[in-house]
Amino acid sequence: MKKGLVLVTLLAALGLASCGGKTAKDETSPVISGAANMSCAVNETIDLLKGVTAVDDVDGDVTEAIEITLMPSLTVTNGKVTPILDGDYEVKYAVTDKAGNEGTAFATLNVTPALAEKEVYKKFEFKDASTSGFSTFFFDEIPNQIEGTCGIVKGNYEIKATKVDGEAWHIKFENGKLATKPASDCKIKFSFTSTVAGKVKVEVGGVNNTEYDVVIGMNTIEHEFTAASEETYVGMQLGMLEPFTINVSSVEITQTVGEDVYTDVTPDFKYNANGVAWGNFDGEGTVTSTENSTTINIKSTGGENGVWQTKLFVRPGYDLEANKTYKISVDLESKNSQSVFEICYNNGDVEKGIGALYGQSIAANEKKTISLIVKPEEAKDNLTLLFQLGQLDDTALGNTLTISNLKIEEVGGDKQQETSSIVFTPEGVETFNDPASAAGNLYISNGKLVYEMTKIGLTDWHNKMFVKSIELEADKIYTISFKAKADKNISCALFLNPLGKWDPRLSAQVNFTTTEQEFSFTVDKAFATKMGFELLWQFGSTENAALGNATIEFSELIIYAQDVQ
Repeated sequence: MKKGLVLVTLLAALGLASCGGKTAKDETSPVISGAANMSCAVNETIDLLKGVTAVDDVDGDVTEAIEITLMPSLTVTNGKVTPILDGDYEVKYAVTDKAGNEGTAFATLNVTPALAEKEVYKKFEFKDASTSGFSTFFFDEIPNQIEGTCGIVKGNYEIKATKVDGEAWHIKFENGKLATKPASDCKIKFSFTSTVAGKVKVEVGGVNNTEYDVVIGMNTIEHEFTAASEETYVGMQLGMLEPFTINVSSVEITQTVGEDVYTDVTPDFKYNANGVAWGNFDGEGTVTSTENSTTINIKSTGGENGVWQTKLFVRPGYDLEANKTYKISVDLESKNSQSVFEICYNNGDVEKGIGALYGQSIAANEKKTISLIVKPEEAKDNLTLLFQLGQLDDTALGNTLTISNLKIEEVGGDKQQETSSIVFTPEGVETFNDPASAAGNLYISNGKLVYEMTKIGLTDWHNKMFVKSIELEADKIYTISFKAKADKNISCALFLNPLGKWDPRLSAQVNFTTTEQEFSFTVDKAFATKMGFELLWQFGSTENAALGNATIEFSELIIYAQDVQ
C-alpha cells in the first residue's frame, strides 16, 4: 500500500472517532405523570406520591427524586402528609435530572373537616294547611236562596257557590279579626282564580264597600285602608257573581307606619354621554339618546322572543352605599303595547342583581313611572338599569320605548313596612307559579306532599316549591335528603340559598323518575355564622315545558347535620 493512502485512511478514521465521541447538551426536563387533585379528611394521612411517576429522557426513571412542597406549608415525609387543618392546599411536585433540568407538576389537596356522626337536624312533617282566620259566610235566612261549599282543596281555599241571589254580602270570604296596627296605612291583596266574570266588593271594618272587576282566570285585587284598631274586619263580598268557583291562593297584608324622607342624589348626567346608554340585540334594533332621554327602537327579536333577547342598559354613574335605602324611579313612554318585560337593577358588571321588577306592562302610547326600593347589603358601584324588552306583544310591529327622568333618592325617616302572607298550602312549604306562564298547586295527599304543575314555564323560577326560613347553625356540615317520585321523568334545579340575597350554598340537579328515589346532597363547607335559608326546587325549563304538566310526590324531607370537630 502506498504511504499516502495509508495516511489518508488513518486521518479519516481519527476524524470519525472524534465526531462519534462528541456529547450533545441535555436540555430536556423530566416529565412528571399522574399528579391529580385529591382529598382527605383532617388528621387523615394521605400518600401524595401514589400513582405519580417521573421519567427523564437521559436519566430514566427519576421517581424517587421527586420533591413535594405544599402551600400552605405541610410537613411531607416519604411523600405522605397528615393535615390538621381543613382547606385547599396547592401541591407542587418537582424533580431535577443530572443536567440540572427541572420538571414540575401541580395538584390541589382538598382537606375536609373531621366530622361527627350524622344526626337529624330537622325532619319536616307534612301537615295540612290552616285557614289562618279566614272563613266563608253563606246567607241562610231565606231557605234555598244560597247554596255552596268551602274549604281547602289542593293548596287553595275553594269557595263554590251553586246558587246565588245577586246580593253582594250574602256570600263573603272574610276574616273578622285580622291583626293590624292602629293608624297604620294598610293594603290587603287577594290572589285567586274565578270561573266567572263580574264584580265583587271589598269591605273593611263594616264600610268601604269598594267594587272591583273579576275576570275568568287569575285575579289580583288590592285594597288600601287605614287601620282603626288592633283587630280589623276584612271581607270580599262575592254574592254579586253568577254561580261560581273561586280558588284563593293567598292573602297578603302590608302595613306601613312612620314617614319617609326622600333626598334626591341623582347625579347630573346626560343620556348621550359615552357609556351611559347602549343596547344588546339578538334581533334588530337601535338606541338613540339626547341629553334628556334615551330611546330604544326594537325592530325584531330572536326566534324564541324571550324577555332577555333585547336589552337596554342605562348607567347613571352612581354608586350605592351598603345598608342605605334608595328609591330608583324612571319614566317610560311606549309606542306599542308591551305586556311582559323586566327591569333589573345591577352593579357595574351588569349581571349581579341588586333588585328587579318582573312582569311589567305598558299600553300603546302610555306614559308611566316605575320605581323600586332597594337596600344593598354591600356597596354597589356603577349602578346600571337593565331593561329586558324582547318579549313583544306584536313582533311584526316591534316597539319604541323612551326612558327619561331617572331619579335616585336616598330614603330616610322612620317609616317601616311589614308584609305577611296567608297561604293555604301545607304548613312549612310554599309554591310560586309565575302568573304569566305557569300554574300549579301544593297539597297533602295520603300523608305525602304533592306539587302538581298544570302548566310549566320556560325559566327555572317560573315553577318552584320552597321551604322558607330554615335556620342553620355555624360549624356544621348539612345534608339535604328527601324521597320523591314523579308521574313522568322530569328534572329540576335544587338550591339552598340565604334569605334576602341570591348566593346559593348548595346547587344540584335532581332527576325525578316514576320510581321513588332517595336523594342526598351535602354542602361543601360549614357556615361561619348562624344564617336563615330557603330550600328551593325550581322546575321551569324548555324541556319541562314541553311535558305540559307533571306531578311530584315527596314522602320524606330531612336535613342532617354533622359537627365539625
